[in-house]
Amino acid sequence: MMIRYAPVFLLFCLCATIQTAIAQTDADKYHEAAESLRKEIWAWDRPEFTRRAVPDEYAKYSKVILARRLDVSADSKKKIAFRALSLAAYRELALMEVLRESVKLNDQSAVSEYSEISYTQLERKGGFLMDRTTVVYLGIKVIKPNGEVKEINADDIVLTKDQKKKKEAKIAVPDLQAGDIVDYFIAKQTNMSQLEAIPPYLFLFYDEVPVMHCSMHFEVGKKYAVEYRSYNGAPEFKTSKGEDNDNVLDIVKENIPAVEESSLWTAPFRQLPLVRLNILLGNKGILASRLNARKPGELYKNQESEEYLEDKLRRIANRRSMTRLVFDMGKTSGEYLKQVRKNRNKMSTDSLARELFYIFRFDTFLDQTTAKDIRKLVEMPALELDESLVTFFLGEFLKAEEVDNYMVYATLNKGPRMKEILSSDDLNSIIMVRGGVASPFYGFGSIFTNPSYLPYYFEGADGALIVNTRGPRETNINKFEKSSVKVPVSKSHENGRIEQMEVSLSSDPSLLEIKRKSVLRGHYKSDEQQRLILFEDYYNAERKYFNDPKTLIEKLSDGRKTKKFAEELESAFAEARTKNKESFLEEARSFFSEEIKEIKNYKVDNMGVRHTNPDLVYSSEIKMDGLVKKAGSSYIIDIGKLQGGQLSIEGDQRKRKLDVYAPFPRSLEYDIRFAIPQGYAVEGLDALNKRVENAAGSFICEATNTGQSIILKVRKSYNHAFEPVANWENMLAFIDAAKEWSNARIVLKKNG
Repeated sequence: MMIRYAPVFLLFCLCATIQTAIAQTDADKYHEAAESLRKEIWAWDRPEFTRRAVPDEYAKYSKVILARRLDVSADSKKKIAFRALSLAAYRELALMEVLRESVKLNDQSAVSEYSEISYTQLERKGGFLMDRTTVVYLGIKVIKPNGEVKEINADDIVLTKDQKKKKEAKIAVPDLQAGDIVDYFIAKQTNMSQLEAIPPYLFLFYDEVPVMHCSMHFEVGKKYAVEYRSYNGAPEFKTSKGEDNDNVLDIVKENIPAVEESSLWTAPFRQLPLVRLNILLGNKGILASRLNARKPGELYKNQESEEYLEDKLRRIANRRSMTRLVFDMGKTSGEYLKQVRKNRNKMSTDSLARELFYIFRFDTFLDQTTAKDIRKLVEMPALELDESLVTFFLGEFLKAEEVDNYMVYATLNKGPRMKEILSSDDLNSIIMVRGGVASPFYGFGSIFTNPSYLPYYFEGADGALIVNTRGPRETNINKFEKSSVKVPVSKSHENGRIEQMEVSLSSDPSLLEIKRKSVLRGHYKSDEQQRLILFEDYYNAERKYFNDPKTLIEKLSDGRKTKKFAEELESAFAEARTKNKESFLEEARSFFSEEIKEIKNYKVDNMGVRHTNPDLVYSSEIKMDGLVKKAGSSYIIDIGKLQGGQLSIEGDQRKRKLDVYAPFPRSLEYDIRFAIPQGYAVEGLDALNKRVENAAGSFICEATNTGQSIILKVRKSYNHAFEPVANWENMLAFIDAAKEWSNARIVLKKNG
């Protein structure tokens, strides 16, 4: 036995030695490559990166971009690798991306922004014919006002994560001061098999600060196709051919003024200058037509949206042709489905579609009796869904149950217009149930989504397309029928936040005690559902609707192979419940923007996951600091702060030139009852009353004194998601009123 195992031990030692040597070699190679790149990039003959002077009128900005350049080269080469137990030839893409910027720092805020840079230095992803390795190199120079140049030593880079497949790093930029210029580059080298997609490029020709010189340069090998589009007055590419018949594309734009409103309620794809570009593997073989592939070496400018819709539909057809969908239900949902089928003739299309929706949702996300990943179960509420994929399977499931439905495709209401898309990913999809359904649109934004929910980013979509993809065996997209539909828009009261508060002075009079109940409706729900609802509670609530008497833990405990997993999961659920307090505390702090000293009796009263009871309701008791000030025998209460943080629009942002694209129409209500301490009277109540109403929205506060309590009814409404810029002054009127009211105070004055 000893003789048998000795070589294995020796081999292990040898492998460990080799791995150490390889690691050292990799580090040396990285250092050499980094030094070589720095010499090459710092030697660029580009005069914009030698610029030092900045116009005096730019001194008011936190920083000024002196030069910004994106330089990309993409080419492929033939490789030989050992795959599937044999040597195989394949093509590997070599992609080099360099972003270089020279930035003048005008104030301390900009200094803080550039004092430390964090980045992913290495990332490896592997699989059968799907290898991808990305290495990132960094170079930083600081130019002082007297012309002194200091280059940051690469040895000062600190690895914050050092793993075989991923390395994360950061580097400090010491002794930065206002007036300095930071000239830095980030070079990303990626080698990957051609089966991997190249991420799309989006380049902005605007910023919140001035940009004095901006350029893009692409060199793309002839094996690849390129498609691109310029938006909203952005410059166009100048195209040419390189030495190897590569496609070369260039853009230069100088003196780009600051667009300070660009971060507030804008739709950049519709309002601001930008350029998008895709690099795609060309295909001219027998599968080209089936894949709707682009031809190698071709440049495609401003393609019709039909091309990208065809990409989307071919994906459906190919998915159907590869496998026939079979919906194999778990025991709980399967038994309930049998009952629904038995009673379907007594049900309206609306009721049937909803029941099937709940079955699909439970079986897909909640019925996890075969799950093996505890972390995945506990974190299920925050799961990010591929809505297009989930709604496709929902639609196919409904068809299998003889509920007719169509796919609906549209761009985001803040995304590119339908005629200006540049990817099938620009087309978001939901389904539309046919046959007398009052609310026919079914989206799927999260695992908590209700039936007949229309996502906010779909509302009022331009040129939404209905596509009848026919039966589950139809794979000929020419037989898919197309039409259009007007997607409705919700009302502000349908997307509401209602805050009910009972407020009093604490035994420690520097604190306020608040019994709080929050009611969230429509588009306001999803984020807080994901933050506050525990998977265990959600599962237990839903299983009761499906007449399942056992909890998930009880089911798993019954299985010989899953008993140990059940014990571990029970412990994980208990830990998640303990951490739930932090989630409620985080929510309260983010809403009030004030210090919360204590929180107790926190709970979700209603999850809002059924159309029969759709509001998310949660409550808690908190103690809040910072709103009470003592003035002799009196108390000053910052009562206006109870409406939470308020938007403040200052400076040049008030001079708006762009139309307003807000997320969705919405309303906020605050019903506040403040208990007057015995022996005190209230002063300053009349100043709390305020009313601003116009076509764009409103802010209203009504204050009354009952003798024992102050009752405040505060209402704020944004009537529309979209407002033309002509209505901007109307919006400012009620936004300013709400901000001003947040500074409202009352005085509790001791009687006598």
